[in-house]
Amino acid sequence: MPNPFREAMSGNQAQPSGGRNLAPNLLQYIQGFKGNPIEAVQGKLQSGEWTQEQYSEVRKAAEQIAQRMMRLFR
Repeated sequence: MPNPFREAMSGNQAQPSGGRNLAPNLLQYIQGFKGNPIEAVQGKLQSGEWTQEQYSEVRKAAEQIAQRMMRLFR
């Protein structure tokens, strides 16, 4: 089954600096999301839709985003 978060994140082309601008696709995904995100992630793990590796990858990316956002507000 397709992973909408992963699809949203992979839709961007690499930038010349080597990074990707994930913000537009991420914002679109967030705006369209309905429900409790914690329950959604737990359901994906329990159903086998996400592997532990995929979960770890998404969690790491989310932590990096949160850290960058915190630096902006200092």
